Amino acid sequence: VVNVDVFESPRYLCGKRPDLGYFVNFALIKILLLLDLVALFNARCLAPKLPRELLDRVKLFIPSTGPVWNNRDVMSRTDYSGLIVKLSSQVDELYVAVMKLNKHFWPALLKPGAHLTATPDYYSPGTEEEIQRMLQFRYDSWVETPGSIDFIKTMSAK
Repeated sequence: VVNVDVFESPRYLCGKRPDLGYFVNFALIKILLLLDLVALFNARCLAPKLPRELLDRVKLFIPSTGPVWNNRDVMSRTDYSGLIVKLSSQVDELYVAVMKLNKHFWPALLKPGAHLTATPDYYSPGTEEEIQRMLQFRYDSWVETPGSIDFIKTMSAK
């Protein structure tokens, strides 16, 4: 895929009912992008202490995602607040979409326990058995994305 806008709104998907796994994966990607932007935003505290050239070099080591790191427009910004607000809104939409598809998913992600070893014979959309199968295939991705589960924990506490 070439020239994809990773900051594009997921709104066009939220009215449809695709696979729960698609929304879960999409939410993880958007959270990862958001965490990168927040880290870049937080790096601005260095701006008064470092020459611009050095700050630009430091910023190259902050993002963990290629779509942020390779995006010249994003990396050359001095203010990330607009993009952060935009992505935060998108993550909120995806969070709600996942909740509508299966209310058990976010709580199970935060406390996976026996869900990771359960062996349901079958499942239907929206059931606890669905998230058991889902977590068995996707939980590692969330664990391997630093800050993602804590991010969901914060969202769930709202």
